[in-house]
Amino acid sequence: MDTIIFSESEVYNLKQLWGLAVTYRGSLTEIFYKKLFELDPISKSLFKTDLVSQGWKLIDTLTFIIDSVTKFENVRQKVIELGSKHVEYKVQDYQYPIVLEAFLCTFDLLLADSFTKEMEDAWIKFYNYVSNVMINS
Repeated sequence: MDTIIFSESEVYNLKQLWGLAVTYRGSLTEIFYKKLFELDPISKSLFKTDLVSQGWKLIDTLTFIIDSVTKFENVRQKVIELGSKHVEYKVQDYQYPIVLEAFLCTFDLLLADSFTKEMEDAWIKFYNYVSNVMINS
């Protein structure tokens, strides 16, 4: 898969969005998982650890990838490994767009007017690229 190029504006908006969102760390993951399970009740059975611990892992992993978005080749192998783990966890390809929708709903609820169209577009581009690497590698 070709490396995606993010413009300076996209990187700025992605990092701004994530920086705002993680200031609400506990609420971010609570709202995200609630929305995810509303959209895809089957996904709840995939989680074997408590959601607080899982939420911390989710945020830490996304922070790591977002911090490396302009040098994605440096983290590509970690993302591929993450994709392999998700196969082991029985995550299905159809669930990736549901996770995207859960994130977008979470950002909208959590950040309200601070969640701009530019941030949304940057997140969608980022998420789709990362999830495609996870699925196709």
